[in-house]
Formats: sequence, C-alpha cells, structure tokens
Amino acid sequence: MKQWLGIAVFLIAVNSVRAFEITDMANRKVVIEGERLEKIFTSAPSMSYLITIFDFGTNALVGLNSEAKNPTNDGSSYILGDDFGKQPVLGGWFDNGPQIAPVKLKEMGVQAVFVRKSDPQREKVLIELEEAAIPVIIVDDSMEALPETFRFMGRLTGRTKKGEAMADWAETALKSLNALRAKTADKPLKVFYAGGVEGFFARCPVPSHDGIFRVLGVENPPECVQAPERGITPVSFESLQQWDPDVIITQNGELPEMAQNDPLWKSLRAVRNQKFWVVPKTPFNWLDQPSSFMELLGALWLGDKLYPRQADYNMADEAQGFFWLAFGTKLRGDAPAKMVSGR
Repeated sequence: MKQWLGIAVFLIAVNSVRAFEITDMANRKVVIEGERLEKIFTSAPSMSYLITIFDFGTNALVGLNSEAKNPTNDGSSYILGDDFGKQPVLGGWFDNGPQIAPVKLKEMGVQAVFVRKSDPQREKVLIELEEAAIPVIIVDDSMEALPETFRFMGRLTGRTKKGEAMADWAETALKSLNALRAKTADKPLKVFYAGGVEGFFARCPVPSHDGIFRVLGVENPPECVQAPERGITPVSFESLQQWDPDVIITQNGELPEMAQNDPLWKSLRAVRNQKFWVVPKTPFNWLDQPSSFMELLGALWLGDKLYPRQADYNMADEAQGFFWLAFGTKLRGDAPAKMVSGR
C-alpha cells in the first residue's frame, strides 16, 4: 500500500507541474516548466545581448558567457543599466574561454538556454543540454531574419509592440541596404578588416557571420578565399600593398593614428585618404566579436562610410532612433555623431 501511495504522489506531483510550449525559430516544439521564463541562460554572448532589449523580468538571465566590458564591447552601464555588467560570468561553449557545465545550470534552476541557429557548436550544445534535461530555444541570428527574430522575442516576452517596432526598424534598414547595394553593385569597394595589434591579420567573412559584407557586396582580401573557419588569416604587407584597399576598418582604436604616422602604412590609399575607421562598440560591437543583432546597425554604419553620397539615410539619426527603440536611451548632444565617426 505504501509503495502504491508513493507512486501515486509522484505522478500527481509531476502532473501538477505547470508548463508551457513554444515553437522556436528552428520550428521545434519546446516544453518549458513554469508559467513563464524566469531563469534563462544563453550559449553565446550574442544571445545575451538580444535578451537585454526584451524584458524577461529582474534577474531572469542567471549569468553571462563572458565579461560585459571587454576590448571589443564597452558594455556601457548608462545604456544597459548597472545590473547587466554585474552578473556572474558562467562561461559557455567556446573553443577558447571558460566552459559551462550543464549540471550547474540545472542546479541553478535554469528553465531554458537560448542558442544561435548559426552557432558552429549548436549540435554539441543541444546534446549536452538534452542530457541535462534543459530545454533549448533556437533563435535565428542571421541579419536577414532579424525582423522575424524581433517579433519572436516580442511574442515570447509578451512585448509584442516592442517586437513589432524593432521588426519595422529592421525591415526599413534592410530595404535601405538593398537599395544601396543596387546603386553600387557596379563599383564594389575593397575593404580590409584589419585584425591583430599591428593590423597584419585579415578578419574575413565566414558563414556564421558574413551578413555585413554580403549585404554590402564588398570585396575582401585575396587571402580570405583560404581563410580558416574562424575567419582570421595572416596577411603580408606586400600583399596588402599590391591589393591596395579602398577602405580599412579595425577594432583597434590605436591603429588608425599609428598608420597615419607610419610611411609604410601611408603607402596605402585608404590611409592616405583617411578612410581608416574604428568599428563602434557601444554598448556592444556593431560588426562582430561577437556578431549579434547590432550588426544591422553596423551594416548601415559601414554602408554610410563606404558610400556616403548614395546612402539614403542619416547615420547619426539612425543611431539615435535605434538606441531609443532598442535600449530606451536618448543619446544627447553630439553623442550620436561621435559614435558613428569611426574615430
């Protein structure tokens, strides 16, 4: 009798647990315990960034994959608030960097983990979290899918108006970029994305984050044809001189000034013409490291830098509108102009 009673209580306890079902952006049915998402985690920083602009409730994100403030992301507290940067760094599924143990997430009561659809580690993440009985919500992080991604996040959080407003902004931005591409298709510019302390590494487009270069139709260095999966490959200065890019962009804020004072770098027309710009990183990187929803703003920024006469938008106004819409932050004074200056 006691044995049956124990089984009956167990079954009642299981059946009484509230749960809800969603369909994620890989068209998977996902069952999540609880009445709403209150404890979540992400497989990569780009998903954490997306979560910041939609309200999951106080402390829903149990931790970060990496430090909010780092060399390529300034993690501005005046935009993100104080709480985001103070969250514990739990790690993730990286080739290099702190690793997270799914069992720890289970112990923390995490209801679901958000995973990028394009994540090269996606299958590994799915297997490990399935073994730990933690549901996975797959989100399409490609640039072209951003309108639907914003709508999906809006529905998931009950903030459908914000999701629709962000989707409208993304659709308008994509239309502007497609129009710009059509105007400039016959004269693609050569763009060198300089990586490394001294700039002698090319950061090349790879399938998981090539949206900006694809939508703008720019040419990349010849070395990018054989670039490894991570998209970083060494470039000799002799090769760079021979290719002679129209524009150089970098994450290294000191590199443009150094190049202006170096006779070797000044042999490149991009340097002579002062078309050597630093990628904005407020509050997250606008290009990559990591690639996130910010890359659509970054595509507008780079399009305006490459083709200022053909672009049908004012970049400072775009930044102002985006920051108000996404973060609820009004950029004051000359802040928008400084942010998009690339200096």
